[in-house]
Amino acid sequence: MSNPSGHNGQCYGQVPPDDLLVHELLQYAQERLPMKERLVRLQEKFGYHIKLAKLKALNAKFEIPSSTRMKSSALATTVGAEKIADDANLGNVSSKEIFSQATLAAAEERGRMVSALRYQAYPPGTENRDAVPTARGVNHEHYVDGHERLTSTALDMGPVGFGIYAIREKCSGLVMHVAVAPDVHKSTTIGHIYCDMVSLNGFIGRQLTAIHDNDTEEMYAVQAALRRTFSAELDETEWPPFAVIKSSHSISIRNLWPQWLKSGGHNCQSVMLQGKTNGLFDPLEELDVNLFQWLWPQVVQRELDHFKQYWNCHRVRKQKKKDMPSGTSPMDVYSVPESYGYEDIRVPVDVAVVEHLRGQIAESRKEAFRFVPDQFAAAAEEVYAVLGRPQLTLGSGWQVFAQMQAKLRSREEDH
Repeated sequence: MSNPSGHNGQCYGQVPPDDLLVHELLQYAQERLPMKERLVRLQEKFGYHIKLAKLKALNAKFEIPSSTRMKSSALATTVGAEKIADDANLGNVSSKEIFSQATLAAAEERGRMVSALRYQAYPPGTENRDAVPTARGVNHEHYVDGHERLTSTALDMGPVGFGIYAIREKCSGLVMHVAVAPDVHKSTTIGHIYCDMVSLNGFIGRQLTAIHDNDTEEMYAVQAALRRTFSAELDETEWPPFAVIKSSHSISIRNLWPQWLKSGGHNCQSVMLQGKTNGLFDPLEELDVNLFQWLWPQVVQRELDHFKQYWNCHRVRKQKKKDMPSGTSPMDVYSVPESYGYEDIRVPVDVAVVEHLRGQIAESRKEAFRFVPDQFAAAAEEVYAVLGRPQLTLGSGWQVFAQMQAKLRSREEDH
């Protein structure tokens, strides 16, 4: 049969624009996906049907780094060096982490109602959960938990410190959201953290799972209201909107924290504790306490964002006895669950309704995330701008602290 187009070649389906394609190919490199899985992801996301030879040609054309070695670029070297410089314990730096951070930086450079339904009680029987991780699909269960290794009790540096809260998808292991917060035992704060995650993604999981604590009241109210508004057809006996488990059974979220500590958490704690001995921080000085609470949550959030990206893209070792997927990255399972025998069973929601529910939480988001008084925050922002808004990293944190401390003290003396 003749070629009606008059051109030789193949039809690849929908060819994505170069900028989107480059971003996606860099994402696959960061996840260290095998080539066959990359082909599946391109087909699923863009309807782009190509073969291995074409994929290799695209990788070469766009200079996509291989999964086994880093391209020798200035950008990769800079990011890798920054990771090492930020690490207070050099033995914690792994080549995998440096690879992930550098590839992420390259991608960034190249592309660029509580409702009328108030929380009342946990449904009967939800306390008894199987400790063995299983899931009925991607976005079936979202696990939540707080982390307290950076609180005032843990740091023992006076009144300074804060908590971390995370939301993790169970089937894939993907970290959906992780954030620093002044108090991770405060129901209103956790309610806002959950609204942040839902507003960002535009959907909820069918079930929210946590430990039976009073601090989850507002979050569960939002979850129940959204489930009953946007998935009323789901039988709540079969698909409960939330569940309570024992701490010892919360494997799917609790095993995340040791990985965070290994990746960056121990370093965060070690660097912050330098304030005990470096002569810069006095827990009896209000200015020092406020400046600590203004600066270090930003530094730690930056580290958490890097950890989230690293974790979601790292390749999990193959575990034959594990019921859920292994041997690939959380992002790959989450992106193409059909390849692993699962479906994405998320519940899409209207973000306007989420924000309406947020407005019914007893405390505003601004109040819930107030680390320092507003007046101090405004002064700190002014001084930070005068200094040229230097990057807040583990390596530079105390240096910026000292510079801002001097200027803030000078302002106090002038007044």
